Amino acid sequence: MMNDSYHEVFRSLVNILRQVAPLKVTGPIFPETSLAEDLDLDSLDTVELLLHINEYFSINIDFEKWILQESQRDGKSYTVRSLCDFIIETINQA
Repeated sequence: MMNDSYHEVFRSLVNILRQVAPLKVTGPIFPETSLAEDLDLDSLDTVELLLHINEYFSINIDFEKWILQESQRDGKSYTVRSLCDFIIETINQA
């Protein structure tokens, strides 16, 4: 079960994704949706996503750290869930 802060970050991230890539984010978004595989976000989309995340949450997310973590993950990587977790981790460290 998702806790309130996760649910809030998830909803916000889905809204940001719809703003950043409206032509690619046309269907429902789930925690296991992959930004790369399912949504086909390219590097420009990803940079714009990062800027929107930083502005919306008033944080400075270490995107390279997240990408490194994801590249070492077994199974589906670059998911909405893992990005939500990383945003929450960044907020909690601030």
